[in-house]
Amino acid sequence: MSWDIGEEGKECVKIAFDITKRLKAQSLAFDFIKDRNEYKIVEISYSASPRGFPKSPGYWTKDLEWIEKSPIRVEYFIIEDFIESIKK
Repeated sequence: MSWDIGEEGKECVKIAFDITKRLKAQSLAFDFIKDRNEYKIVEISYSASPRGFPKSPGYWTKDLEWIEKSPIRVEYFIIEDFIESIKK
């Protein structure tokens, strides 16, 4: 699995964050394809296998900032989101 999406791939990250926000979802997994010069979503899942996350060298923030951190523990993000939601 390649984690290098290049500058062009940031467009997909931005689209994914936007749709997740509009759907008021905590997290979603997206599959994109490039059709000519346009990215299209071919699948949205409410869950993803956690097997690949520990191997990731980092993650994207909502501000499209790449954070170098490994291993990734998805459950920590879920706990952080839950704590933030009960503070409101």
